[in-house]
Amino acid sequence: YKGANKIMQAKNSNRFPECWISWTWQQKKMLKTPLIGVEGSCVRIIESGALNLGNGPDVQGALLEIDGVRYRGDVEFHVDGKDWFRHGHDADLRYRNVLLHLVWDDASAPHELNSRFTQAGLRNNLSCTESHWRDAMQRLETESADAHVAAVKISSDELAAYADRRFHRKVHRLAVWSEQLGLPDTTFITLAIMLGYSQNSAPFRQLFWKCPPTKVFRRFSPAQRSPFLFWSWWCWSAGLFNNSGISYSAALEQNLTTFRLGGDYPILSLEDWNFSRLRPSNRPAVRLAGLAQILYDFQQPSLFKKLLEIAMERQPLKKTLREWMACLQRPLGEQLRSEIYQFCGQNVVRSIGDERARQCILNGVLPILQVWGIRNNNPGLCAYLESLYEQFPRTENPQ
Repeated sequence: YKGANKIMQAKNSNRFPECWISWTWQQKKMLKTPLIGVEGSCVRIIESGALNLGNGPDVQGALLEIDGVRYRGDVEFHVDGKDWFRHGHDADLRYRNVLLHLVWDDASAPHELNSRFTQAGLRNNLSCTESHWRDAMQRLETESADAHVAAVKISSDELAAYADRRFHRKVHRLAVWSEQLGLPDTTFITLAIMLGYSQNSAPFRQLFWKCPPTKVFRRFSPAQRSPFLFWSWWCWSAGLFNNSGISYSAALEQNLTTFRLGGDYPILSLEDWNFSRLRPSNRPAVRLAGLAQILYDFQQPSLFKKLLEIAMERQPLKKTLREWMACLQRPLGEQLRSEIYQFCGQNVVRSIGDERARQCILNGVLPILQVWGIRNNNPGLCAYLESLYEQFPRTENPQ
């Protein structure tokens, strides 16, 4: 396993955000002319087309000359060409007009798609060295972040007032949810929504509203339970396995067969999820793996009760934050890590990264514990939680 892990890490060293391919497409000077497809086709970009900020192909209405013939259609970007199937594009009619599938490396372009449209690897079609290209993409990320920061002009007092209003709005919303679901399930729904960001918060909310931890525990006996089983069931319910272009391990196939025979059916489909321009760590299947590991590790007591126990000690922020972070950042089991790598091509080591764990605590853990403090008439705990909120450290780096 250690040898396989080293291979995983080596492969993942080339990972980068899919938006880097999009940025390169918009800067034609960084591309060779013509582009050479994986089967030798010559592709000239006459018009780059319009970026699609919603679901569907990344670029729409591009005018391309392929082997001397001009076509107008769409372009799709992927770091790993197999994502065409993982994201369900093969059965999605919105992708029927794709002319060019631009992937990072020729080797990742699925050969079965060559008869459907032209595929090309960006790596072999850069007009500059790869190191120069990576440096340029990093600069673009920094410049974009700096521009956003420069556009924000607000006093510290105004910002504090907005933050206070936001905190109490979250407390009110979670109080309403917990009346229907209870605090433990609401805690998980809140984590899932935040891990989905704005793009996938809605399907995560819908999935966990229908498949909360209490339902998972009713569905599987203690002897059956494992992080891999929880992940399999959630991904199946989310519709993430509904494609024909991906091969699954024998263990996963066995789980899926059991779900079918047991009368479990997907609640969502691949089209409910947004995969465009997602960083690899934000993919739904990766996030569900982290949640599956957390749920398995906190069956008794629940995650909510453990977080509450830590809060009741009213320790200094630094120590409380460290203990809460340990609850959210769980090392993934070997089987789950292996399955995630096979399905997503990602070597996931722990459930949540540092930055996102801090965001989950600030925007989820503190408000949900505040709900408990209000309901149980514990003003001391409420005051302690509000003080943590006010002095909470930066959750994101300056970029």
